[in-house]
Amino acid sequence: MAIQSLDKKTSVCFDLFLIALELTALGVSLFFNITLEEGEWFQRSGSLVVLLSVILEIRQSLAKQPQASPDVFVNGKPSLVDAETPTVRKLFHWIAWTGIVIGTLIWGYGDIFIDLLIK
Repeated sequence: MAIQSLDKKTSVCFDLFLIALELTALGVSLFFNITLEEGEWFQRSGSLVVLLSVILEIRQSLAKQPQASPDVFVNGKPSLVDAETPTVRKLFHWIAWTGIVIGTLIWGYGDIFIDLLIK
């Protein structure tokens, strides 16, 4: 049981690392774009945010797998029951989808946002 809880903690830590990496990419690229006043660093970071958010969402989808329940039987065999999704996984799910949408907007229109910000 301790190994299973360690795996869950490690998984959550990796998911938090992905979110931190997204925010770092946005912050660093925005800083470079404003200070250098050239290039499309911020716009390119949108693609990284989308990529990392998709990885985060795939991890959330894989975390909720059907499990055999010893309490529910169908035709004399244990039935597969969807595992209950923990609250932190639901939060990561929404963060991932928000990252996908925001990253796509930055990827497509980040240069316009920077032009408005610098002027």
